[in-house]
Amino acid sequence: DVILKDPGLESGHGNNVIPADFVIVATGVEPNTGFLHGSGIMLDEHGAVDVDRKMRTNIKNVHAAGDCANVFNALTGEKVYNPLATMANKQGRYAGYAIGGRDEPFPGTMETIITRIMTLCVSRTGLSIEHARSRGIDAVEVSITHKDRAHYYPGTRDMFMSIVVDRASHHVLGASIAGSELAAKKIDTWVALIKAGMPIEEIQMLDLSYAPPFSPVYDAISIIASVARKKM
Repeated sequence: DVILKDPGLESGHGNNVIPADFVIVATGVEPNTGFLHGSGIMLDEHGAVDVDRKMRTNIKNVHAAGDCANVFNALTGEKVYNPLATMANKQGRYAGYAIGGRDEPFPGTMETIITRIMTLCVSRTGLSIEHARSRGIDAVEVSITHKDRAHYYPGTRDMFMSIVVDRASHHVLGASIAGSELAAKKIDTWVALIKAGMPIEEIQMLDLSYAPPFSPVYDAISIIASVARKKM
């Protein structure tokens, strides 16, 4: 056991106090599906309701969506548990489509997230290098540190960006960013680029916007694509 205690953490096994300025308690999320045990509705290893791309369960005319259900990974096709508000809303829409007779399968998730810890904003989407390699993909990870605005502009901060690229196709499989709010929201651009299957050669030459309050002349996306090309 670990006890929160000023000025830090105290181990339940003794009087060992670990000084800390900031403590994060990450307990995870579990679907509240215990009431379904014995119902015949199939649950996955996380306890989430197992659904297909139309939010249908294994029981006819029973659909599930949101934090109680799993979802397909858009890149690998495997089922994952991704309890986020964005997914819950979209799954609900597609469950409604299916119930109403509209034949449109849910496209899946890229497990995109963004959050803020004090002044640091972090975001990610797609596959990590470990996940890509576990799927047998010959992938390379490329990382850079860049400015989020023109270097002379007030308030400019460093940003960290990393991407995972398939050596064979030159397609980006995943991305992660840490820095300011401006930097972290660039993850949405990566979502679109990964979804479109655009190779890094084209990404490098994209006509991205520029003005000193928003980006250096060469955006971090262009720079990291250029670095990645050299590693192919």
